[in-house]
Amino acid sequence: MTADQIARTSHTLVLQRMQIVGQNEIAKVLGVDPSTVSRDLEKIERFMQILAHSGLMVVESDMVAVKSHYFKSMATLASALLSDHNLLLQHVTGR
Repeated sequence: MTADQIARTSHTLVLQRMQIVGQNEIAKVLGVDPSTVSRDLEKIERFMQILAHSGLMVVESDMVAVKSHYFKSMATLASALLSDHNLLLQHVTGR
C-alpha cells in the first residue's frame, strides 16, 4: 500500500472507532468538552498523512503487527506445509 492509502485506511479506522466509543465518552475520559474532541477530529486526516509518510500506521489495539518480510516468510512456510501432506505430518508429529 502507498502512504496515501495507509493514511486513508488509518483515518477510516479512527473515525469508525470514534463512532463505536462515542465522542462524549472520549471527551469525558480526557477531561475535555466534546466540542474539543470534535475540533481535534478535524485534524486527524492530516495527522494520519504525517504518520503514513513517516512509515507508521494505526492498527486496532488487539492486532499484532509484524514486519512484512516476516509475514511473507511465514506465509511461504505455511503454504509449503499445507501443500505437502507428508511434510506437514512430519512437522506435527516430529517424525
